[in-house]
Amino acid sequence: MNHGLCSSGRSAVLALVLAAGCVSLHLDVTFAPGSIDMRSHGTTVLQEPAQRPVHVGDGGTDADSIPAEYRLAHPSHGRGWRVVVDRPPGAAELEATIESLAPVDNPWGCYAEAVLNDRPVGRLQAPRGAAAGAVSVVKVLLPAGALQVGENRLAIVQRECAVTRDQDRFDDALIRSVLLRVP
Repeated sequence: MNHGLCSSGRSAVLALVLAAGCVSLHLDVTFAPGSIDMRSHGTTVLQEPAQRPVHVGDGGTDADSIPAEYRLAHPSHGRGWRVVVDRPPGAAELEATIESLAPVDNPWGCYAEAVLNDRPVGRLQAPRGAAAGAVSVVKVLLPAGALQVGENRLAIVQRECAVTRDQDRFDDALIRSVLLRVP
């Protein structure tokens, strides 16, 4: 999944892009195996609370807030799910329970993002002042038409922090559960 803002096919364009300071960044998103059929009403579970939580980020210095039994040396930047829809809902809500999610007032500008079919649909951050390691429940409204008939790719992705600390470019978090709700 490439979330860079620039692409080029010619060296002249590439030189212009580099001069402008636009950098393309490839993010590593690991998708859960298989696909999940979305219920037309009610709750579709993408990540069960009883399943092993998923460590996302870069494994940098802030990974110490991830419990040792779940911490990975080289985690992916995000976790994704393939969701099959037989008829699009009017609207849906994504609800994720995430441990160590960067708070709104994070001094380094770190955050996670919900991405649907390669398009950002919502920023995921813990409440202002949340302590390191706190568990947060975050919700994102998916407007009518966001989910398409057929296979959809939904991901929770750690975005690069605005201020990097040494080699620590991405915040680390633990995805504990993910639900899709349709009224």
